[in-house]
Amino acid sequence: MRSINFRVENWLPPKKGGAISMWGKDATDTERARLIELRKAALADRGSQKPFEGDIRLSLRVHIGFSDKSTGGTGSGDLDTFVAGVCDGLMKAHHNTLEKKSWHPSFDRPANAEVHPKHAIAYWDDSKIMEICAKKTVASAPGEESWYEVTLEEL
Repeated sequence: MRSINFRVENWLPPKKGGAISMWGKDATDTERARLIELRKAALADRGSQKPFEGDIRLSLRVHIGFSDKSTGGTGSGDLDTFVAGVCDGLMKAHHNTLEKKSWHPSFDRPANAEVHPKHAIAYWDDSKIMEICAKKTVASAPGEESWYEVTLEEL
């Protein structure tokens, strides 16, 4: 059974939510940087293999670092928005984004060529994700940094 597994240190996953595209010109610099980091980490672990074509299991573990905690102590982001951000962030952008070329210009930089929105990174379509396991933990002491880990397995 084929799988990829990667961990991204000192970042949170990209969040999907609202009417603003995570690929677009209106996305925040932070969300765009998170998306690029996600795609680069997944591509590095995938190596020369092609994106998954069959059914997939996704596991996501998110650790909210002490500096990223919200005032209420629950962490900066709902778990479901992180899950959706990872799911959408690992396939190529929606065809409307590609047809209208409405991605942010930072994706056109040579350093981001391999993670451009036109590329499927881990799978062609997140509709092939048949199972999701997600967990969020929150730092309890100063010095704990944010990180997340993604595992994708072919079913």
